[in-house]
Amino acid sequence: MVTDVKVVLAWSCFMGVMQHLLVCENNKSLNQKHILKFQTML
Repeated sequence: MVTDVKVVLAWSCFMGVMQHLLVCENNKSLNQKHILKFQTML
């Protein structure tokens, strides 16, 4: 049982980190699009 709990905790932590990285990547691409739009406006 203890190992099951550890595995579940490790997995949920891993998934949280992966989701955080995905959100960061999405934000980067969005920021790059906004910067490109801003540069074309100038």
